[in-house]
Amino acid sequence: MNMPLQLILLSIPSVIYIAVQKRREKKWGEVLGQIGWKRSKLKYYLWSIGVVILVATLGWLALQLVPQDVLQDPNVSISKYADMVPSVATFLLVWSREAIYVALGEEIFFRGFLGGWLT
Repeated sequence: MNMPLQLILLSIPSVIYIAVQKRREKKWGEVLGQIGWKRSKLKYYLWSIGVVILVATLGWLALQLVPQDVLQDPNVSISKYADMVPSVATFLLVWSREAIYVALGEEIFFRGFLGGWLT
């Protein structure tokens, strides 16, 4: 099983900051707000779902235009997914795995911890 090391490593500063602030008896909302974890209005969550659906559909359609021999090349970074049967479910699986293993850690550290800490 692959461990999401990038997610774990990039989350460590936020976890340490939360632990220190909680020891100082600060409220959860205040601590999470300081590292950029703030709630938004419902309409923005709905907008994000719409954008995700649109971008996922366009990405899947774009992937269909790539010839199979290019996808099978071992020098292509997505080649570990090339042996999967192309479908919407496969695309969503790949997209969600990459979002969690790669993007989530970066968002927690850069946009959350550093962005919240610097503002």
